[in-house]
Amino acid sequence: MNGIINDVWLALPLWFPTIALDEFVIMPNHTHFVIWNNVGTPLAGVLNGGAQNADGGKPRPYVIPKPQKINTSPALGDIVGAFKSLVFKVYLDWIEINDPSRRAKFWQRNYYEHIVRNERELNAIRQYIIDNPKNWKMDRDNLENLQKLPPPEKVEDYLQDVEETLKIKL
Repeated sequence: MNGIINDVWLALPLWFPTIALDEFVIMPNHTHFVIWNNVGTPLAGVLNGGAQNADGGKPRPYVIPKPQKINTSPALGDIVGAFKSLVFKVYLDWIEINDPSRRAKFWQRNYYEHIVRNERELNAIRQYIIDNPKNWKMDRDNLENLQKLPPPEKVEDYLQDVEETLKIKL
């Protein structure tokens, strides 16, 4: 599954040639990424959830479809929507052939986004993304921590945890 997610990430510029991909990590229940839009402003985001692969390596047992339409002025929602849809389509095609009994909920409906305003924020977010896999052990969303950490009572509490982890004001 991680291969599909990673390959779709790497293929996104085919649909959106005016974006640039930056940091990206796949976590057990979400992804983190930074995308540069067509005017050079980085956008940070979090998502909860055959052919040659995008990095030119060994052929994968799935096919990333070619774009039917190219968007040169995408909003972040266009990019996230395409990413989520493509990952889901490629995954469904793969399980239909390889494991038709497998089913799962894939993505949450929404996502968290943040427009990066300066170099300090960008560097902090990049470092957070890089460090996220090793910090997973203590993450509130790690199922192993359900008994250890109380859930946040409201969204603001969760965002405060994120701000403290990033050490920046969102």
